[in-house]
Amino acid sequence: MKTTITIETPLLEDLLSYTQAKTNKEAIFQAIQEYIRYKQREELLSLRGKLEIEDNRPLGLLKKTDKCVIKEDFKITDEEFFQL
Repeated sequence: MKTTITIETPLLEDLLSYTQAKTNKEAIFQAIQEYIRYKQREELLSLRGKLEIEDNRPLGLLKKTDKCVIKEDFKITDEEFFQL
C-alpha cells in the first residue's frame, strides 16, 4: 500500500540515526515493525499470571490455534516467564 505522510525533519533524522537505515522508507518500515513487536510484547506481558499452557512445549513453539486455559490463580515468576 502506498501512503504519503509528512514527518518533521528532526524526527526523521533521529529515526534514520537510530535505525541506521539507508532510506527513509526503510527507517519507517523498521520503526513500524518495532512498534508492532512492542505492542505484541505488551499484550503478552498483560497476560502474566493469567495464562496456563496445557502443553510442555516452549511458549515460542505454540501456535495461535493451540489450546490455552485462562486461570486467575496461575502464577509465574519474571525469571520463569523470560526463560520461556
